Amino acid sequence: VLMNSTGELHQGQNDFVLQFRDQQGQPLDVGTVQLGSSMAMPGMPPMSGNSMPEPTGQIGTYRVQSTFGMSGAWHFTISWNGAQGQDSTAFNVNVR
Repeated sequence: VLMNSTGELHQGQNDFVLQFRDQQGQPLDVGTVQLGSSMAMPGMPPMSGNSMPEPTGQIGTYRVQSTFGMSGAWHFTISWNGAQGQDSTAFNVNVR
């Protein structure tokens, strides 16, 4: 789950929360988390966003500061590795 105070990500600096939950909706400790973001640019290399998830001290909850250079469709890849195992997921987010 991605959450922030506005419900949207915007061009420029963003602060948001990344939270992992189990099938019952309970917080889930997934260990070390990495987040990558990129935006496809026709005829150019993809633009990358800088993101570094930091644990908040609450199980499965990470604070993320990220900068997006342009508005548009960004592709997110999140990977994790911990006691629950190693896995990843990917999805698109529209940055306004």
